[in-house]
Amino acid sequence: MKKIITIAALITISAAFFSCSSLKEIPEDKTSAQIIQMGQNYLGNADYKSAEFCYNTVIDRFGSDPAIYVEGKYELGRVYLARHKYEKAYVVFTELLDLYDHYPAMLPGAYKKLCNISISQIPEIKLQEIKAKLEAEANNKTEAPAATEAVAAPAPAQVSAPAPAPEAKAEVETDTEVEAVEETVSADENF
Repeated sequence: MKKIITIAALITISAAFFSCSSLKEIPEDKTSAQIIQMGQNYLGNADYKSAEFCYNTVIDRFGSDPAIYVEGKYELGRVYLARHKYEKAYVVFTELLDLYDHYPAMLPGAYKKLCNISISQIPEIKLQEIKAKLEAEANNKTEAPAATEAVAAPAPAQVSAPAPAPEAKAEVETDTEVEAVEETVSADENF
């Protein structure tokens, strides 16, 4: 009886040890649905790295399809939420909500609501910190380009317009030629 218990314990420990190894590769023949299911299985087993790998693979391989992109990104956000990486989760969910603001007809409707629900699952204090941090970063980005543009812009004396090519001079229309074309166009419109 002790041998059976010992063997069962060893099998359990070895299974736990091997299940902790992260997924390294996903076969090319897997569909997006199969890879998403794999990611959900890994997430259910708290193998967050493998789940994240699955969802990034779906986005890389099938992300040109808006519905699959949204599903893969949403699932990736859920991994971040489960790992308490609230800022990454918030960024993913708000990116998806922005997509819904611009392309609502192209995207599966359920994920908009799921993103809002997921954002509500971020602890309020963390959510306030994240919003403040992202807002400060956005303000710094809008101020920084103006400063770098001033430094990077050449002095007005250094900028010169290129001389027109000789062929270009022959193609330039005179004002009377343009007026004649306009009269012809308006005469054609009257027919």
